[in-house]
Amino acid sequence: MKPAIKDLSKLSDDRLFEEISKGISLIIKNAESWDDIARNLVKEGKYHGVKLCRCLVEEESAKILILIDAVRCPRECQFSTLEFFYDHLAKGIYAKACEWRTPNFEMMSKYIERERHSWYLDGPKDVDWIFRNSIQATREQAMYVDYVQDITEEDGEHFWISPSSSYQETLYYTPISLDVARAIVWMKATTPKGLSITAETWRSFEPKPETTIQELNWFKNKMIKRLKEERVCLDLEDREIHKSIFNWPFPLWSFDLKSKKTDIKELRNERKKYNMWLKETESKRDPKPIISRRKIEKLSNTFFIWDQEMKSMIDDFHRNKNKDKKFRTLHSSLFVQFHDLNSYKNLERMLRELSRDERMDLAALAWFGEFNVADWPYHHQHARTVIGSDYKYESGLGRHWLTGLERYEKNGE
Repeated sequence: MKPAIKDLSKLSDDRLFEEISKGISLIIKNAESWDDIARNLVKEGKYHGVKLCRCLVEEESAKILILIDAVRCPRECQFSTLEFFYDHLAKGIYAKACEWRTPNFEMMSKYIERERHSWYLDGPKDVDWIFRNSIQATREQAMYVDYVQDITEEDGEHFWISPSSSYQETLYYTPISLDVARAIVWMKATTPKGLSITAETWRSFEPKPETTIQELNWFKNKMIKRLKEERVCLDLEDREIHKSIFNWPFPLWSFDLKSKKTDIKELRNERKKYNMWLKETESKRDPKPIISRRKIEKLSNTFFIWDQEMKSMIDDFHRNKNKDKKFRTLHSSLFVQFHDLNSYKNLERMLRELSRDERMDLAALAWFGEFNVADWPYHHQHARTVIGSDYKYESGLGRHWLTGLERYEKNGE
């Protein structure tokens, strides 16, 4: 037997809906089976293989979304859409698309383009290392032992990697792609009749860059309404249905989801140029902050006293929650109490005693210490445009005041 998923594009609509309905019912069972296996592995403390199970759940769920896209795309696009069914990168992109919160189709396009690159730069400063395509690497590293090389530099280190020696996941959550696939199945949109309604609803929808998430949701609601009117979907409440398909993304049938070859030499040159810019940018120290180290140390000490008291309040909250055996969450009144503490009042008083320029320099130092790129001129100027009289916001930067000052002094004069 040979793989023949693309032959579905040769069928009439009625036969197409019947076959895809059969396939989806099998795929959802397989995806849920792998989801159960992953949960059991975690319960039994057998963490090796959890990543692999998640990859399999995501790929099987993505296959359902691909089949539904083959229904909701124009007939002339079905063959190319069904090609995604066997492509691991395409399936990974379908799964990731369920996690993205893109306001419009143009942003979805940018996210997809980013995920297609065979190699990319990343790290704490965005260019620290060259990595292989994350979807492909995550999948294969969950399955195989391999001998690899760090190609950030031409003479990079060689070493072995193994699923058993890599980070073992001690937690498992059901991938959002499975939640989305389940939702569509629960709505009975994957029955032959449901797929017919899906096709009638979506085949006229060809999103453009400016197409918004609101327009996408309009089509989702239209489909749900039709499913109910035709008495296909009767056993789910409106609230449950709308919640379930919230993460169903734009149709992806119009995209090229194949791997996009990246030139390693270009990445190395880009990295080199960026590092030169970074070195020059991070060496700048003008204008000098006017707030003294002594004041920053006093403010930092006061902040950490407040921080410890907040942590104690949160610990007390969780202890009481466990005693009551009731589900409770941190609520706004607790955050109000944080600002009623004497330690916070002392901190705010000290902030009020600073001059406006001192407060702006204090905020700039916090950002300078917090962000990966230490661009002092930018942070200094930015503070002049955003810092007003919001002492609660300024106090929240306290964790980074001293860090920013030490970073400033380390490479300063």
